[in-house]
Amino acid sequence: MKMPDIEMIKVIAEQLDMGMLCFYDNVNVELMSYTDPLKNIGYYDELFIDDIEKIEENWADYIRLEGMYSTTSFTMIEDFISEVVPLKEKEEFYMALSREKPFRRFNDLITDYPELRKR
Repeated sequence: MKMPDIEMIKVIAEQLDMGMLCFYDNVNVELMSYTDPLKNIGYYDELFIDDIEKIEENWADYIRLEGMYSTTSFTMIEDFISEVVPLKEKEEFYMALSREKPFRRFNDLITDYPELRKR
């Protein structure tokens, strides 16, 4: 299997954040995506019909990628803080999670700590 490069991984992450379903073609090393009909009710339209048909015709060539539920993401962030963040910064990170828009606050805060962001 051919692994996607870092740029493709970034695109996958962005697509998943927007509620898309992503399909990685491990034969041709390409990415296809379309709106998840379960998450985007009313927005699922004919724009993606060709991609959907191509994926269905070559199902074995694709790896389906889905975004995480927010509860799973939140738990991962809590685990990250617990296991990776140094003791002196833990309170600051936990406070970010306890306030309104915790994902946004965590993301804003982690950009101030480049070494933690890499981890």
